[in-house]
Amino acid sequence: MVLVWLVGLAVATVIPWFIVAPTAVDPDPREVWLAAAVSVLGIAIFAGAGIAEYARTRNKSVLTWALIPGVAIGAGVLIFTATLLAV
Repeated sequence: MVLVWLVGLAVATVIPWFIVAPTAVDPDPREVWLAAAVSVLGIAIFAGAGIAEYARTRNKSVLTWALIPGVAIGAGVLIFTATLLAV
């Protein structure tokens, strides 16, 4: 499960950088939305892995380990998307 969690984390954070650079001045809105969608997919992957591990172990720290990064990255996706689309 840890490997799936790491893959989801990579999908949520690294792949969108290759779609739209964080320093982009006037990006194509379709690329911005694609990067946001890829981030949401990554969040779903690693949150799902964490929830599955929690269901198996009933360890609440695992659930925290799975969901807090999702909230933080999700907030970043919202800010990043809104900032790039406002330009």
